[in-house]
Amino acid sequence: MKNDNDMAIKINDSNAGTIAPHRDLVITKWIGLSAACILAENKEAELLEVFPPALIRAAKEFEQYLSVDTEREVADEFGAFTVCELGEGGIFAALWKLAQEGKTGVTVNLREIPIRQETVEICEYFDVNPYQISSKGSLLIVSEDGNELVSELDSRGIPAAVAGRTTKGKDKILKNGSELRYLNRPEFGEMEKVLQRTSH
Repeated sequence: MKNDNDMAIKINDSNAGTIAPHRDLVITKWIGLSAACILAENKEAELLEVFPPALIRAAKEFEQYLSVDTEREVADEFGAFTVCELGEGGIFAALWKLAQEGKTGVTVNLREIPIRQETVEICEYFDVNPYQISSKGSLLIVSEDGNELVSELDSRGIPAAVAGRTTKGKDKILKNGSELRYLNRPEFGEMEKVLQRTSH
């Protein structure tokens, strides 16, 4: 397992210490884009035995969404407190690092985290956690008014959602309906396990 310093997640260092409780957590586009694209490219033959070609083609086309330049510009214009670029370890790693560096807690509703159905299907097939896979192409943004930021992003053609809040203390809570659990230290290597295994 890699340590926190190896995470491919970028936080604006000048703002990381100023994260306060009761800020909105905004996630842009969809998590797992880069992982789904890589798996569709590298495991296409195997996936085509299970899924229709249209699903695999759609996942391969996720490459067009991997740039985060526009949403980063919007976040900066909007005065976002902190911007995390998701990478290896996915949204769970980003939330962990954000909370650790910002010295705050987080509460996140898993059902509000945006994810494409193609990613869900591919992750289920390979038995990998979609919240822990490479998610280049998505940002985690801390904002005072997440709904307004989401509206601004939407006006620029970038889907986004408010998925949670920063909180007092250090608890990192994940909600899934009525179920609550704590976020554990992130794990890595989901992609490597899939890419290194042989086809069925």
